[in-house]
Amino acid sequence: MEEADFVARRSPVRIGLLIALLAALSLVLLLVDFAEIARNISNRRLAVIEALAVMARVIGGVGLLTAVIRLPALFSAPVEIAISAEGILFDPALKQILPWDRVARVAVRKMSGHRVLAVFIVDAGNFPIRPVARRIAALNRLSADYGDINLATVRSAASFDQMVAAVARYVEVEPLRS
Repeated sequence: MEEADFVARRSPVRIGLLIALLAALSLVLLLVDFAEIARNISNRRLAVIEALAVMARVIGGVGLLTAVIRLPALFSAPVEIAISAEGILFDPALKQILPWDRVARVAVRKMSGHRVLAVFIVDAGNFPIRPVARRIAALNRLSADYGDINLATVRSAASFDQMVAAVARYVEVEPLRS
C-alpha cells in the first residue's frame, strides 16, 4: 500500500489490558473451589454443582491458555486499518485492499456505544472478504443499516474522527443519524 493518509495500529496497552483481564478471570475460575462454596450453602443438587465447578475449571484453563498464546500480540503492533488513495486496508475482514471504486457508500453508525464507519461494498458477494466477516455482514444487513464491513478504532490508539476525515477525502461520508 502506498503512503497512507490514516493508519490505526493495534494498541499494545489495550491488548495488554484485555489479556490481563482474561488471565485474572481464568485464574479465579481455576483457583476458587465453587463446589465447596456451594456445598456450604446447600446440599441439594450436588452433582450439578460439582459438574458446574468442573466446567468452571475447564473454562478457566482454556482462558489462561488463550491469554498465554495471545501474549506475543503485545510485542507486535500490526496495522488494523489503513486509508490511502488506493483504498481501504482492513486486515481483520478483507483479504485485499478495497479500492474506492468498489465502495458504494460510507456512513457513520453507532454499534455497542461506539461509533463505527459502515462501508457498503459494490457487489460484496464477489469481493474477497474473510468468511467470518462475510457472515457478520449478512447479519448486519438483516438487523440494521450497517455495512459489509464496519471500521472502528476501539482496539487502537487512533482517532475515529481522523479516520472519517481520511475517508472523506475519497468518498462522501454520511453523518451519524439521530
